[in-house]
Amino acid sequence: MCSAHPHLSAYSIENLASEILKDREIVHEFRCIASPRKTGTIAQVMPEPVFPTPEDAEQAFYEAFTNADLVAMMAVWAERDFIECIHPMSDRVQGYESVEESWREIFDGGLRVQLKLSSVHRTQDALIAVHVLYEHLSTPGDSKNWPPVIATNVFQLVEGSWRMVHHHASPCPDEDEDNDEAAVTTLTTRQLH
Repeated sequence: MCSAHPHLSAYSIENLASEILKDREIVHEFRCIASPRKTGTIAQVMPEPVFPTPEDAEQAFYEAFTNADLVAMMAVWAERDFIECIHPMSDRVQGYESVEESWREIFDGGLRVQLKLSSVHRTQDALIAVHVLYEHLSTPGDSKNWPPVIATNVFQLVEGSWRMVHHHASPCPDEDEDNDEAAVTTLTTRQLH
């Protein structure tokens, strides 16, 4: 079902488009994007977000992580078989559905984090962007300083939007981190529930 035109199903839009092409009529085109992404057994039908820059995609990734929002998290990822995610102290997870399941397990496990990023190094060309950074994780109400995690995020320009294709996070010793407070960026996120 299309949110802009609730009386039209995806099937009726496809049939209408087919009839228009058959008759070779010129009509004003309207577009409703129904995302094929699935979360659990409920298909998510909503406009797919567009990330005009790799930085926008990265911000959305960390906001989804902080808010434990699986739908928002998977909207950042390219829906491709070749994507990979490596969580700290874990094996490689490959493919869209497997990556989604890995994040579902993390979020369903109740982990809620607050994040700060530091020492961000970015490089990109026309189609690929690579970001290497430190993630400083903490949990609400916990005063313990966890060692930082070093992360590599790779984004690819896919159909006009930057999407994550690789995330690799590994723990690192605290003493290897440059603790320059001026280099730490705090993400602005809404309150966790």
